[in-house]
Amino acid sequence: MINEFLKLETETFGEYIKRIRLLRGYSQRKLATLSSLSSNTIYRIEIGENYPESYIVINLAETLKLDKDSLLVAAGYTNV
Repeated sequence: MINEFLKLETETFGEYIKRIRLLRGYSQRKLATLSSLSSNTIYRIEIGENYPESYIVINLAETLKLDKDSLLVAAGYTNV
């Protein structure tokens, strides 16, 4: 059984966030509201233009109901 909430090896961090956002049924605006981030920040993360700081990754993990340590690793923070 494949867990659809795990990051795929072929996905960028932004693509992963977008896929999980869509699986949760959230628009960018809804995710922004729930995470207290701007819609522009969500957009820039999803297109790979913005490399999020660790506190933003933790915020997204909590909002998207993902394991924060796993999401930090997915974002490139390997010293978790």
